[in-house]
Amino acid sequence: MVVNNIRGRTALAMVGATAGLASVLSPLPAHAVTDSDPDPVRSRSEAAKAAPGAAAPSAVALPTCRSWSDFASPGGIGVAHIPTVGRGDFQWRCALSNGNAEQSVYKLQDALNRCYDQTLNKDGIFGDRTEASLRIAQQKEGIDVDGEYGEQSSVFMQWPVYVGNTYIGCRRI
Repeated sequence: MVVNNIRGRTALAMVGATAGLASVLSPLPAHAVTDSDPDPVRSRSEAAKAAPGAAAPSAVALPTCRSWSDFASPGGIGVAHIPTVGRGDFQWRCALSNGNAEQSVYKLQDALNRCYDQTLNKDGIFGDRTEASLRIAQQKEGIDVDGEYGEQSSVFMQWPVYVGNTYIGCRRI
């Protein structure tokens, strides 16, 4: 479609800018919630699960989680610090595995300790104990048990929720 008048081009630019802004501000991928979606988080998370009988997507193909973002908890009370590619960028489709030493590993270790009764030293180093603890969490959540943090773990894990610096419990975000 070719638009030659200034009003038409301005309207198209506004639509494009609005769509672009919405994609930047939305921390989660677009998902139409309908009355048939009893749990929007679960519905969104189905994209992260491999189809029955299909191989799970490799966490290696994802960028490394190097920091975290503050995601609002369901109901809007408190935030969960979830590993992301960059600080505050909401790019939660990222990976961590044994050998990573990132700020995001500290947040993963906090979640494993608080929500899965593990006793990890929160040092930001993804070592053998972090891998073993992640396997326990993956098994508990019924997802592929591979000891690597990726899209499935991000979506299905429970995360500690904080109001300010006060821990108030674990929730799936």
